[in-house]
Amino acid sequence: MKRIPAFNEPFVFQWHITDACNLNCAHCYRTESHEDISFSGLRAVFSQFKSFLKRRSLAGRIHFAGGEPLLSAHLPDLAADCTAENLMIRILTNGTLLSKSKRAELYKAGVRYYQISVDGDTCAHDAIRGTKAMAVIQEQLSDYTPDGIEFTLAMTVSTVNLCSMENLIRRPPVPCHRLYFSRMVPFTKKQFTETLTQYEWFNVMKRILTIRHIPVPLRDPLFRPFLMSPVRAIHASAIGGCSAGFNSLAVESNGDVYPCRRLPIVIGNLLKDDIEDIWQHTVLKELRNRDALKGRCGMCAYRWLCGGCRGMAYAYHNDYLTEDPHCLYVCGFHNQNSMSRKKSFIFSVC
Repeated sequence: MKRIPAFNEPFVFQWHITDACNLNCAHCYRTESHEDISFSGLRAVFSQFKSFLKRRSLAGRIHFAGGEPLLSAHLPDLAADCTAENLMIRILTNGTLLSKSKRAELYKAGVRYYQISVDGDTCAHDAIRGTKAMAVIQEQLSDYTPDGIEFTLAMTVSTVNLCSMENLIRRPPVPCHRLYFSRMVPFTKKQFTETLTQYEWFNVMKRILTIRHIPVPLRDPLFRPFLMSPVRAIHASAIGGCSAGFNSLAVESNGDVYPCRRLPIVIGNLLKDDIEDIWQHTVLKELRNRDALKGRCGMCAYRWLCGGCRGMAYAYHNDYLTEDPHCLYVCGFHNQNSMSRKKSFIFSVC
């Protein structure tokens, strides 16, 4: 069967343009520092992006990240370059530097979308990101009025902040147009102790699917079994779910390239290697063959529509092709025996 990628958004380059950050968050996945490259180097990286998209006639989107991207003096110029090329832009920020003047400067450069990391209610957020971190964001956005700029609040869910998720859903602490929830992919020994269990993440997904008052992007691949029957999945020709190897690349502040920033395998460097050669890297070729997946993911009817989180598989098993440890499906069906033993486990506010 000929399978065709059918992702619901443009090709995404998550571009970490600086390693600098003004916070020291407890769940940060940056375990080592990198030296930022020069503006000419950033322009060279951007040229590779443009070439890649044009050769494939693809729509593209740049997610500027860090560190904290608002600390980069080059961000406005890079954003303007993207706008000139009709590329969508999103700034992934901690929100503490998002002043009215900074928003105005970036608006001129074409920035209309921001993703602000908000890890639950004020108490949980400050516990993870530092005392009064939420108050700083609220102060920066206190003058916000609907002016063509949209905010997504992004929560990385772990055992540390799970109990504050409901408060965020009901009363977002700052203005927003969307809520987004992702599970924490552990990088350090401590993060492994704070990562959700299968059943905790399953119930988080169930709660997300009940939210009606605000849009919530369903980007985690494990949502796919919720949305399509296994019979339809078996006969589907589309490729969806995990975008690593298909619809995204991550680029570090030193030019290193990853299949996904949470799959920490360097597959090239855009200051030294051609992006076309990187795109044909063995790791990406293996990720593009979902029939090569192992364990429960390899047997699952949803493997081409879901694929599991390859970063989570790598974190737990040191093998990016093995099963996603958070999945509760067996060969495309709920693990009914496991679920029956857990009927009393429901999402609740602590």
